[in-house]
Parts: sequence; C-alpha cells; structure tokens
Amino acid sequence: VAPLLMNARDDSPDLVSTAVPMGVQQNASFIVDLDALPNRKDLFSDDNGSWKMTGARLKFFTVKKEGSKVVRIEKVGTEEDADIAIRRRSYICKSCTSFKRTIVAIEYGREIEKWFPVVLLSYHFEGAPQRFHPQIHGNRKESSSVPYVRTKQSTKAKLVGNVCNAKTGPKRALFNTVRDVGGVVEADGTSALPRNTRQAYYEKQKSTGGSNSGTKKSKDVLASVLELQKGSCKGFIRDVVCNDLPTIVLFSDKQIN
Repeated sequence: VAPLLMNARDDSPDLVSTAVPMGVQQNASFIVDLDALPNRKDLFSDDNGSWKMTGARLKFFTVKKEGSKVVRIEKVGTEEDADIAIRRRSYICKSCTSFKRTIVAIEYGREIEKWFPVVLLSYHFEGAPQRFHPQIHGNRKESSSVPYVRTKQSTKAKLVGNVCNAKTGPKRALFNTVRDVGGVVEADGTSALPRNTRQAYYEKQKSTGGSNSGTKKSKDVLASVLELQKGSCKGFIRDVVCNDLPTIVLFSDKQIN
C-alpha cells in the first residue's frame, strides 16, 4: 500500500480524490489527498453518522527508492530503524454494525498534520451491503432529534470565525457559515453544513472561555432563549431552529396530541 500512496500523485493522479466521498454505503476504496481538503480533519466527516474506533495497528518500514519513485518497503522491528510508520485505523459504524471503515496512513507523527498527504480510505460490509440511516447522537434520545452527522472541521472553523465577530450573534453566524460553504443546495454534504444555532452558541462559548467568567450576560435574544432551553425552561422550550427570521411557536401537549 505504501508505494501506491507515495507514488500516486505522480503515477496515477486521476485516481487521487481531492474531496472526501460523502454518504458511501457500499464496498469501496478511495485514495484521498489530504492537502486538497479545506482541513485535513474533514477526512473523518462522511455523512454516515458516528464511528467507533476498533483498532489502530502501527508497523515500521524502511523505504527503497529508484530515483524519486518508491519501489518497495521492508518491515523493521523498531521505530529507530524505520523511515516511515504505517498505521491501519479500523472503525465500526454505530448506525450499522456490519459496516466498517479503514484508514491507512503513512505517519511521521500521530497528529494528522504530520501524516503523509495521501491516505487510503476503505469501506466494506460484513455480509451483503445495505442502506441505513445515521442514528441520533447518543446524548440525545428524543424521537424528534435529527440523525447525528459529524460537522466538518473546516465548517467549524468558519463558524468560529463568524461567531467571534463582535457584531454577529449565533443566528447570523449560522446563516453566514451556510453561505460560506456554498448554501444548502451547493454544499457537498450534510457534514459541510453547521448543525444549528445551538452549535453556533456552543462554539461562541468555547471561543470566549465559557459564560461563567464573571462578565455581563449576553444581550443576544437568541442566546438567551438557548440558555432557557438548557436551564430553567428545559422541556418547555422543545427546540430552536434557524429560519430567515427568529420565529417562536407556542403550544401545549394537548395541542400536540
């Protein structure tokens, strides 16, 4: 695998993907160029919900070249004797346990920023392929909750940038981020879109060090509603969604029934 990945840009550029495949639910393998992604961590967002890592085997190799081309690799026992380390990360899909994902990367360090820029991304089923829908997040058990999709790291970075704008509240930051990724129609997948205003508010809290720093409370009305949803009015405020304008709909359990 290593010679294929290390030579792919020169030998087979047409086989190298410059984007992460979205919503793959079949047996398939891809060679992905990490440097072509807006953020390398976007590799882990694929619109298939949540994944659980089941293994991360690491092996060490020396590299043999002819000119600039890698012709073979030889396994060695220790990191000190090696030119590269190859890690095979295996995952199981929490929404469909027969669906597996494997990422094979050449590492010069454990952090993804230190990986060789070309990786192998594989999906396979144990048994016959099947279609499935991503489950809701494990922390949200309500039947009305939407399926969990991991937001791309590049989208989170845009959201943080927008929400840190002193003139921008969480709702406007969400709108601006959707626009920045191409809009709902042009986005390359659900993971490219920010999740909701709650995520925007959460990112704002993280960027400012939280809301318990002794500073004055935010004057953002939407942020105040989100606080009520999580706090004293939990259960009364059922959900907060993003429309063109803030809209509040009041109803009782009797009206729902």
